[in-house]
Amino acid sequence: VFPSVTNPSGQVEETAVNYKTEYAQNWNVGIQRQLASNFVLDVAYVGNKGTHLQQRINGNQPFPAGGNLATHRPYYAIDPNMTTVDGLLSTDNSTYESLQVKFTKRFASGFSFLADYTYGKAIEGSEGVGENGVTSAIETMAQNPLNRAAEKALATFDVRNRFVGSYVYELPLGKGKPYLKTGLAGQILGNWRVDGITSFLGGNPFTVQMATSTLNTGTFQSQAHVPLNVLRSSKRLRKIGSNACLQYNHTGRIVGDAHISGTVGLDPTGESP
Repeated sequence: VFPSVTNPSGQVEETAVNYKTEYAQNWNVGIQRQLASNFVLDVAYVGNKGTHLQQRINGNQPFPAGGNLATHRPYYAIDPNMTTVDGLLSTDNSTYESLQVKFTKRFASGFSFLADYTYGKAIEGSEGVGENGVTSAIETMAQNPLNRAAEKALATFDVRNRFVGSYVYELPLGKGKPYLKTGLAGQILGNWRVDGITSFLGGNPFTVQMATSTLNTGTFQSQAHVPLNVLRSSKRLRKIGSNACLQYNHTGRIVGDAHISGTVGLDPTGESP
């Protein structure tokens, strides 16, 4: 908001006059097949698309150049005291597609399980307003407001591979079971079961960023968004950090399929009815 009408300065909050309501479309198709008396296989394709999602830009962001960054602002000639024009647009889109496979064994002979595997990919055009990165807070405005298409990349919540398995197993001990049907041992060890959930998840994508911006635009954005093959060479990274100044990176916000480490979860439990 302008603090003074006669001498406007500071930050301006702006929402696009043609701001549109966001909406999502979802679709899926699948098949199910019974393989044996107690086994079922499900295979499905699942997708969705988000349209007119919120995107944030600085409409008065200085162009990358040396010297006094204020003089590089687009509206400097009109109002040299104006800093940020914090604009909200409805120009972002997102997509998600996945192959989902589920294999089920119905409970029989004291045992059942469900194995679910998803191979998916999530893409979005920006990180939204106020959203954080996977490991730390990130600047959510487009690096270059004049090239918002470069923000299209893997979503930070993208998980390429996900496996989840659940299971129930009744121990064959105790009354009515094959072993230890009678006696003290059967009373102690009988009628127990083991159940649990096991999960294996791939890691989330990330963007390599420099500690400080080399753009001289007064923003957190850094041009050190480097392709995956460059990540394997520390010499090439140092070269990028020392030479690529005062210029935008015109590749995507997250390049390649570089992911942080995945996770493994085990949650077995035992109980007696």
